[in-house]
Amino acid sequence: MNLPRCFLFFFYLLQQIWFFFLDLLFPWHCVYCGIETKRQPLCSRCFNSISLNSGFICPSCKRRVSNPWHKPCHCSSPLYSLGTVGNYSDPILRTIIHKFKYNTIISLINPLSELLCTFLEKSRIFKFLPQNKITTGQIIIIPIPLHKTKKRIRGFNQAELLAHKIAQHFQLSYSNKILFRIKNNKPQVEIKNRQLREANVKGIFAVRNSEKIQKKIIILVDDVYTTGATMKEAARVLKQAGAKKVIGIVIARG
Repeated sequence: MNLPRCFLFFFYLLQQIWFFFLDLLFPWHCVYCGIETKRQPLCSRCFNSISLNSGFICPSCKRRVSNPWHKPCHCSSPLYSLGTVGNYSDPILRTIIHKFKYNTIISLINPLSELLCTFLEKSRIFKFLPQNKITTGQIIIIPIPLHKTKKRIRGFNQAELLAHKIAQHFQLSYSNKILFRIKNNKPQVEIKNRQLREANVKGIFAVRNSEKIQKKIIILVDDVYTTGATMKEAARVLKQAGAKKVIGIVIARG
C-alpha cells in the first residue's frame, strides 16, 4: 500500500523539478502585453481588462433578452437567442482568440473557457430552467464542427474544446457525435457579403443519431459570431432533426 504512494510522490517531485527548470529556461509570457507570468498564457491584468457582456440578445434584431429561453420579440430565426461573452473589437479578446485558433496556443483554452463560464453564470442562464431539465440530460452542449480535413490540418477544433469545458463546469451533457460538417466550404472570414456567406454555409451540416436530440434543448458553442450564417444553419439542421430549442454561445461577436 505504501510503495505506490511513495512512487507517486517521487514522480510528482520529479515533475515539479522538471517544470521548475523549464520555467527557468523557457519562462511563460502574456500573449498580449508580453509580461512574464506564472505558467499562464495571459496575465491577470489583461484578463481582468476584458469587458464582459451581461446577457443574451436576439440573433436577428439584436434586442436584449432578459430570459434566453423566452425572448420578447417575434423574430423568425432557428437560433432562439445568442450569448456573446464580449466584442471582437476588444483588442485583448481578439488577440487571444486569434492566437488560440491560428497559432495553436492551446493553453489559452483556460482563460477563454473561464470567460465563457463567468458570462454564463452572470447571465443566470440556468436559473430560468426547471432543475430536472438540467439533471436529466435535457440540455446538450454541441460544438460547431469543423470539416475533418480542416480539423486534421489544424489539429483540433476550438469549438469542441470550449464546449467540453462548459459541459464539465456546469455538469451538462456534451456531444460532438451528433452534428457533422459534410462539406469543406470556403472559410467565412474570406467572404464579406452577407448573402454570399449565407449561400456558402447552405447544406454544410448533417445530423446523425437524431434520436438523441428529440425535444432536447441544444446549446451551440463557437468562438466568433459575425453575420451568424454558420450558427443559424447549424441551428436550422438541428431543429429539423427534432431539437426543441437551440441557443448559441460564442466568445465574441464581430
